[in-house]
Amino acid sequence: MPDGAILALAGFMQSTLEYPQVEVCFHVYGDIARGYYIEDDGISFGYRQAEYGEWSLDFEQGELRSEAEIGGAYKPSRRFSVSSRAGKKDFALD
Repeated sequence: MPDGAILALAGFMQSTLEYPQVEVCFHVYGDIARGYYIEDDGISFGYRQAEYGEWSLDFEQGELRSEAEIGGAYKPSRRFSVSSRAGKKDFALD
């Protein structure tokens, strides 16, 4: 993976029905990285009415920051984490 990339990976699951409960880990490559994360409920067509969330992601000085972008009021209830050269830790989307 090239430096500057942020890759969102969901944990292991037996079925896509488990997706809302599975932790998503943002794997950061390099010392400075930027990207976007977009998520909806995964089951409805609500995204057509802007029922989704979009966040910009910025990683600098060992810290990942997020900022809500265009999108609806959707806020995932899942757990998030970030993994970088500094290790792995819990993370919360803003």
